[in-house]
Amino acid sequence: MKMESKENKNNESKLTKHDIAMLGIRSSLLQASFSYERMQAGGWTWAQIPVWRKIFGNDKKALSQTMADNLEFINTSPPLVSILMGLLTSLEEKHVNRETIRGLKNGLFGPMAGIGDAIYWFTLMPIVGGIAASFATKGNILGPIIFFLVYLGIFLCRIPFAHLGYGLGTKAIDVIQDNSEIIARVATIMGLTVIGALISSYVSLS
Repeated sequence: MKMESKENKNNESKLTKHDIAMLGIRSSLLQASFSYERMQAGGWTWAQIPVWRKIFGNDKKALSQTMADNLEFINTSPPLVSILMGLLTSLEEKHVNRETIRGLKNGLFGPMAGIGDAIYWFTLMPIVGGIAASFATKGNILGPIIFFLVYLGIFLCRIPFAHLGYGLGTKAIDVIQDNSEIIARVATIMGLTVIGALISSYVSLS
């Protein structure tokens, strides 16, 4: 009975929905301490410190080791980073082996960077920027308003993304691996199509 109660205590969640929401918000400062040596490592670590403190409590050695591991090089997509943070946080809470967590982080940040770039910077933002610029060139105030609202939406999506990663846990790995190539390819094709259309509309040669 004692062993069973101890196991249940270890599996009990220490984090609340508010903690995960704050993780998503703090992820917006991912590149606040960007460096060419470790890229986003400083912001990545800073964003997760509150949840680590709650998970490890008074175990300063475990907290120190976690911070050291996460200060290693990382460079991923800022809009999608909260998914990865939520995923790894769920593993930290379950006290999964450190090398496993480290390996997953290093194995996933690259593919997520490709997916995020394809969706946001090569597809969504060129489309929105083209529409907003079209309005703006005609003196319509809707141009900057549309662009701002879309960018705000991208920022706010970090919160549900953090919950998504945390909720899926290790299942998120299979989802990412199964769909990464399809998502990136579709988004890239759509982005190139839109950019081609914008070029034909705004560029003229005589």
